[in-house]
Amino acid sequence: MSVHVLIERRFKGSPYPEHLQAIANFRIRAMEQGGYIRGETFVSREDPREVLVLSVWSSAEQWEKWLACEERRKLEEEMAAYLDGDSRIRVLRMAADYVSEAYSAGAGGE
Repeated sequence: MSVHVLIERRFKGSPYPEHLQAIANFRIRAMEQGGYIRGETFVSREDPREVLVLSVWSSAEQWEKWLACEERRKLEEEMAAYLDGDSRIRVLRMAADYVSEAYSAGAGGE
């Protein structure tokens, strides 16, 4: 079951092109990982210091493997100097998947 991963970052100032390139480098490396499907980067219209990355993975396990990867941790550490606080990561699933899992007979929903 696929998962969507939302990563929220707040930069100390408006992100420079090199900051957005660093995020793009995350995507380039993620694309090389098993289970990566796609990703997009968004900059808030109200506050350009807020940057969101939404990626889609084939499973939570594939995402967790990338999350724990030493290479990813190094990239995150390099970016930390430009951020106002830690990145916030949320792993989401489609509502239909939740309903199917939560209310199936096997899960005790009936």
